[in-house]
Amino acid sequence: MISDQEIKKSNLTINFSAQTSVNDLQNQMEGFLSQRIKTGVFGPPEGKKAIIFIDDINLPEIETYGAQPPIELIRQWFDYKGWFNLQSEDKEFIKFDRIQFTGCFGPLRNIMTNRLVRHFSQL
Repeated sequence: MISDQEIKKSNLTINFSAQTSVNDLQNQMEGFLSQRIKTGVFGPPEGKKAIIFIDDINLPEIETYGAQPPIELIRQWFDYKGWFNLQSEDKEFIKFDRIQFTGCFGPLRNIMTNRLVRHFSQL
């Protein structure tokens, strides 16, 4: 059993912009994390915990119907601990393990949805 003091952390910083797409976010996350053999679960190497920092989380462009797809993908992870792989033919559900999200945003350009904000502690 690994104690809390022995757990190492690996960090990923993702910078959102108005042009950030869902595919960009998926590619960065899946490229950073490794897939467990035969389980369909992605996560950091054994004995580590991933901390993902998202800068300017409110910047993705608002689409026609009022959603921000990259933000909705992150919200889906909070609600279901994973998301559907839209790039594969079978659209399998990908789970993520041992991940913590942090984020920040400056002056409000776009309003943050309550569906995402409720998952964060705000300072």
